[in-house]
Amino acid sequence: MLPTIGWDSITYHYVKAGMWVQSGGPIALNAPGGWSMYRSIFGGGEIFSAWAMLPFGNDLLVGAVDVIWWACCGIALAALGREFGLRVRHRDIIVVYAIFLPAAWDAVGWGYVDLASTALLLTGLVFAIRALRSREPEPLLLCLLAVGLASGIKLTAVPFAAVTVGALLWSVVAHADNRAGRLRLLVVGCTAGLLFVAPWLVNNFVDTGYPLRMPMTVAGLQLGADNAAFAWSQDRVLPAYTLRAEFDALVKLFPLPNVNESHLSALTLPALLLAPVGFFQLFRTRRDLRGGLLLTLALCVTVLMAFYNAVFSFSRLEFTWVNARFLMPIAYVALPLAMAALPKQGRARDVFRWALVAAVFIHFCFFAPMRFTQPSAELLAIAGLVGAGCALGTLFALHACLVRKLLPPWVTIAAVTACLLAGVTGLNQLRDLDQRYLLLAHRNVSADVFRYWWQAAYLVEEDGAPARVALTAGPRQDADNWLMYYFLGRNLQNTLHYVPISADGTLIPFGPKSMRQTHGDYTAWASRLEDSGITHVFSFFPTSVELSWMDAHPDQFTRLVGDAEHWALFQVHVTAGIE
Repeated sequence: MLPTIGWDSITYHYVKAGMWVQSGGPIALNAPGGWSMYRSIFGGGEIFSAWAMLPFGNDLLVGAVDVIWWACCGIALAALGREFGLRVRHRDIIVVYAIFLPAAWDAVGWGYVDLASTALLLTGLVFAIRALRSREPEPLLLCLLAVGLASGIKLTAVPFAAVTVGALLWSVVAHADNRAGRLRLLVVGCTAGLLFVAPWLVNNFVDTGYPLRMPMTVAGLQLGADNAAFAWSQDRVLPAYTLRAEFDALVKLFPLPNVNESHLSALTLPALLLAPVGFFQLFRTRRDLRGGLLLTLALCVTVLMAFYNAVFSFSRLEFTWVNARFLMPIAYVALPLAMAALPKQGRARDVFRWALVAAVFIHFCFFAPMRFTQPSAELLAIAGLVGAGCALGTLFALHACLVRKLLPPWVTIAAVTACLLAGVTGLNQLRDLDQRYLLLAHRNVSADVFRYWWQAAYLVEEDGAPARVALTAGPRQDADNWLMYYFLGRNLQNTLHYVPISADGTLIPFGPKSMRQTHGDYTAWASRLEDSGITHVFSFFPTSVELSWMDAHPDQFTRLVGDAEHWALFQVHVTAGIE
């Protein structure tokens, strides 16, 4: 029930999901700046958020998506530990430590797609190991589905997916038993996996003429072209690949646990140091695991390749504290490898197990207070009471059916379903507009975002009437300043638009030499506002030319909230054209 304050979620993850729910089809919004990049990013992760918005037409359940993927990370890691031959008690503490790493725990509620990507990469790795070892058809197919879905969520998963397909193809060709049948299954699995990626490639091709959103050429074939906003965001002088800068970034990734930010914790470093030992030990003693271990290594290498790509240098060096999530797959696979490095006989593994227990306690003590303010704690207490009531009803029904044999199974299923529906419906009724924005203004998160706009978003939906909101901003190199999601409204009742300012209606791209100030035409812009039925205009920081126009025409625009010159919300008086 807590409103998300994840930066990327309110700039594009949840924006895309909400717009899909509104339109039931492609997103119509076209705008300069960051949105010109975001609209072309693969959207496989946002689909799950959109599904969660469908039952109530709002974001009540989207936080549950993060919780599910968070749990899936733990399940996949437990399965990986089993493949490496670890006992249950050793696997369990590894899972608990991993999911309560600050980077993983903090990601719950952000609405980002990294938990989903990590869970699917680990799942694909587990099924690949089983497929290579047993040569059974089911793990092979499930592996290809997992890595295909991961690739549709994040482009950075594609290299590992390609390596995995190559390893499985080698396994099929190298063994004569049922080669033709397994080859057919491999083709079917690859085709199914590609279905998770193809929609985004087609969407980008229709939108830009290229399948990818960034400039890329493979074997002379151009797969993506320069985007003005993207090129500007990359045009920086950075100390990338220098020893001091990269070491400082690593220190931020693995700080002491008392650091109040998203990180992988210095307490994880012993596991990372032990992991190579475990890798070579398993490689030496488990011939049946060698292919899977090489795939594990490939996963780590491809994750590092993406993290240390030149395109990612700005985020890696300037926003290190929020990007630890990109390295979660490496931290996760290091934990079972580290446990495997310790001798099975003796107490070494149990000592490591208790060290992880202590580390979990330390992380919880330092990180939990950051997650909640008093208003959010009060809301969670209410939600907890409702959830507890539903849980008790569910347990009572299960006890009556399974233990006391008082109820037939179909009655139990109906009772459990009714309890869950009653609980979720009750939580939906508890949602309050004022409380939502109070939490939005004061909620603690590690990746703090600009929140100057929250009053404007509140005013747009205060009367509950659907609004047509035009958004704009001045050019900004970081290109992440269009924090749009909450302007969709609590029940997704508002529609978001961008109205071009040029005389002929073409978009003027943002860049270091943007000509918006000199090529804008107020008369044409105001006419388009009227034709589009725009009710409100919000201008994000930095100052836009539209903001000065609206201040200069108080007869057509009423300033509702804003500062002196950087940002403001205006109500448009003429609203002809509303459908």
